[in-house]
Amino acid sequence: MTKEQLYKLIAQGEGQRLEFKKSVAELDRVIQTLTAFANTNSDGGYVLIGVGDKGKVKGVIIGKETIKQIADKISAHTDPVLYPKIEVVKESGDKGIIVITIDGSPNKPHLAFGRSYKRVGSTTTQMTRDEYERLLLAKHESKFQFDSQVCDGATLDDIDEERVGWFLRIARAKRGLTLNDGTPVGELLTHLQLVSEAGLTNAAVMLFGKSPDRFFLQSEIKCIALPAMEFIKPYTTYHAHGGNLFEQVDKASAFILENWTVVSSQLFPGWTLCKLLKLKRFLYALIAELLKT
Repeated sequence: MTKEQLYKLIAQGEGQRLEFKKSVAELDRVIQTLTAFANTNSDGGYVLIGVGDKGKVKGVIIGKETIKQIADKISAHTDPVLYPKIEVVKESGDKGIIVITIDGSPNKPHLAFGRSYKRVGSTTTQMTRDEYERLLLAKHESKFQFDSQVCDGATLDDIDEERVGWFLRIARAKRGLTLNDGTPVGELLTHLQLVSEAGLTNAAVMLFGKSPDRFFLQSEIKCIALPAMEFIKPYTTYHAHGGNLFEQVDKASAFILENWTVVSSQLFPGWTLCKLLKLKRFLYALIAELLKT
């Protein structure tokens, strides 16, 4: 950072992304503020050591070990560890302004001295327990999602290579996927984030498994075509469609088309064929999207 850039920054005054500290003696508060910036701001923030609260430049004496000592204390008292950029803008003699720059962190929440902090305007304040737990849950959310969890006992032998090849061809043609035809199954699944070091994910088995019902008993779509608005048993049109998710979508879509005439004639008596066809196209498109999601 140049001196000109520094003075422009100081002129902004303390705020959501900027904090002034008079001396290195306030390093504990500096560390708290750095974690607050990392926890709160997507674009991080700056701490300037050697500047008074009202923006008066005082400078601090910079010794040979000053920067190292600051970096060591930050790494020793933040968890997960923060690695900010630390630089010095010379003032006069052996004095200068220490500029500490921290980016927003995808690894939040960070703790300083065992506590979590947030930035509110020009103030650094401690988070409530609820705020900290919400950030922690958001950080680990993917670990708790069914799709990304490891499917216990599943191996590449449980994956349908033909279905994977079909997907690869479709994805290359319609989505511009850069992988080549013949890409190994494991490599494709890794590219799609469907496999981890611990094994195949539930999503991999649901999408490309030969027999997903071996692992998930409820892996099916149940379809019923009702000739009236009342649920009257027995359901003569009841079908449970299994297979991987692509197969289930295809089977459920075919079921809707096969049973459309029976249902529409009962629910929409007196409608013209043209109206029925328009409604059919609309509902088919809507249901197909719902099934895919």
